[in-house]
Amino acid sequence: MRVYLITSTPYALLHHRFQKIADTLQKADVSVTYVEHTYGWREFLRHRRPMLFSEIVRSALYHARACARLLFGATKKSLHSWHDGERRDFVIVSLPLVIPNNRFDLRILDTINASVYRVALEDNVLAAMNSSETRIAVVDNPFWGRILMKGDFTHVIYDCIDEVGVYAGRSSVERALLNERLLVNLADYIFATAHSLEQHIRTLDTQKPVRRIPNGVDYQWFVDQAEKNPVPDDIALKNRPVVGYVGTLYEWIDFDLVQKVAAKFPEVSFVFVGPVDRADRIRVLSSLPNMTWLGKKSYSDIPAYVQAFDVCTIPFREGGIAESTNPIKLFEYFALGKPVVTTAMNEVKPFTINNLSYMGRDVDEYVEAIGKALADNSDERRFARKEVARLHSWKEHIGQMLAVFEELSSRTW
Repeated sequence: MRVYLITSTPYALLHHRFQKIADTLQKADVSVTYVEHTYGWREFLRHRRPMLFSEIVRSALYHARACARLLFGATKKSLHSWHDGERRDFVIVSLPLVIPNNRFDLRILDTINASVYRVALEDNVLAAMNSSETRIAVVDNPFWGRILMKGDFTHVIYDCIDEVGVYAGRSSVERALLNERLLVNLADYIFATAHSLEQHIRTLDTQKPVRRIPNGVDYQWFVDQAEKNPVPDDIALKNRPVVGYVGTLYEWIDFDLVQKVAAKFPEVSFVFVGPVDRADRIRVLSSLPNMTWLGKKSYSDIPAYVQAFDVCTIPFREGGIAESTNPIKLFEYFALGKPVVTTAMNEVKPFTINNLSYMGRDVDEYVEAIGKALADNSDERRFARKEVARLHSWKEHIGQMLAVFEELSSRTW
């Protein structure tokens, strides 16, 4: 059996769900091909700028072949294939760049992009397959609904990790929903990270098998890293208490809320760790004397930062991602027993029971929640949070995925 993980997040970019799936499957001696694509040039430039010229050339050639295919129904011989006659247990395949089309309603661009990915998939993945083994594809982006075909893989699984609005701009949500319906129809099985996503999938197909598999944490690694690493210098001298956030600081963060809450607690240090996508957001995160943005840090350093926080936050903007996301960082915070304050997030609500976390729907409620969290020094609750993190280990969740892979694989023979 070989598992093909097809994802919009490059393996080396972030410590995210698909990277954890890949790493855990390798430990279980499962062969993995990690097919990564970056749907936006901005992300590529931020992380892989030295490769820009060669990638533009490679991508341009693929676009030319894809357009020829659309016009004439044929393409020339493969540009590149990683297949060299050897079986490699872990392979990373990077697909070419395509034209971003999230902000516009240009169906022709979707058609071209789908054709580019199709040609690249045939060149770099399908041509290298071993037809005698079970080939299971796990896909996280609904766009692949218009690219994949029956017979490409033995089985296809849609891993629904967010509602489609996360992938699409306002003008392209309708097309993203159509692509998702195509992917659901093609899939043999569906994973969903959140209750709302599971319910959404069931409205699209009442017969398709769906299993809720939330995100998790590498519990023991996170705890060990926090214990062996000292408090980072850039946070050690901050006034205590410290309210902190780790993760990407993109459009789903409620920056207005963050600024107003920090103004209510001048004696508290508010610290933000992670990449920011726009300069104006950096200005907001440094707009008050008690607010500090520390930039992006190595993932191996993140546990030490979380350990230095007195209260951890997830201030996501209302709607969209807050309604459907199952936040990895919640379980990372819990692994160190930290009280957590969030905005109104459906997947966090169960953990507000017994004050494992606190929730605020507006500025006043968020201020009140932080006040309660700062006063939370209960050993009992710290222990309970750690127990939640243990139950949400990646090993446990991905073990459930592996059971499904093996079930599907057994149907083949």
